[in-house]
Amino acid sequence: MEATNDDAGLTLEFENLHLGEEPKIESNFKGFKLFLPAVSVGNVGQLAMDLLLSNLPEKSPPVKIGRMFHPSLEPVVGLDIHTQNGLMTSCEVFLVKELQYVIIHFHSPVTMKGRTEFVNSLVEWIGKQKFSQVVCFTSIFAEDRIDPQLVGIPFRYLATDGTPELLTQMLQDLEWKQLEKRQFPAPAVMDNTEKNDNEGVLHLPGSGITKLLYEECQLQKIPFLALIMFASEGDNTPEAMTMFQMADRIFGFRKSTSTNQDISPGGRDRMIVPISWTHLGEHNHSSSLY
Repeated sequence: MEATNDDAGLTLEFENLHLGEEPKIESNFKGFKLFLPAVSVGNVGQLAMDLLLSNLPEKSPPVKIGRMFHPSLEPVVGLDIHTQNGLMTSCEVFLVKELQYVIIHFHSPVTMKGRTEFVNSLVEWIGKQKFSQVVCFTSIFAEDRIDPQLVGIPFRYLATDGTPELLTQMLQDLEWKQLEKRQFPAPAVMDNTEKNDNEGVLHLPGSGITKLLYEECQLQKIPFLALIMFASEGDNTPEAMTMFQMADRIFGFRKSTSTNQDISPGGRDRMIVPISWTHLGEHNHSSSLY
């Protein structure tokens, strides 16, 4: 079964992935939440999405329902990293019907030349599905921070005006900081003029399609929330764990009864490490690969 948007070039192909039983696909996902990563610095968003897929309640496992195709997605194919059976492609779609989640997982980036076309196509599809909330896991370069961003957890968020009041209130109650706008050229250090947080432009270096997604969702009045980690290239599993736990505090992926979960390294012991992380950072690759 296929859902195709020929004008935009975006194709969502629903597949039979249940041992001969046709999966029951909603005609649309009205009221569902959509989670997706941006291919960004350190792959933090993708790693956090691995954690989400691995740490959902056992009674609500994610089910792969299809794949998304677009000319601007870099092609990739390999062993399915979650089931270890079948093939993985550039962009896969999962359904968690019990929790009303749809999860899009990118395994390859969008070409620079095709970013605008891809985002327009994706947001058009999102709008037609009538999701109640879109949540993007992403990251930006840590070395590009300004002074206020050097203190506390290296985390910010970005929300469109259409974000539901309940979620907006939760963000305020948690005292999370929205990503500061930047002024170019930067004001002088000794400049005593009063600064307005609404002045300047959004600056998200290394965040892939995040800014385009935010701007297009803002234009289309789609509720969009970007969770942003400051990161550098390297082993970014700690940043991914922190991002997952931050998101868990809002959406309760693991149905924790705690409202103040520990996001320090010592608080990660209950987290299930994704099987896709098995060979991360290894210099000597397993012979099973060959």
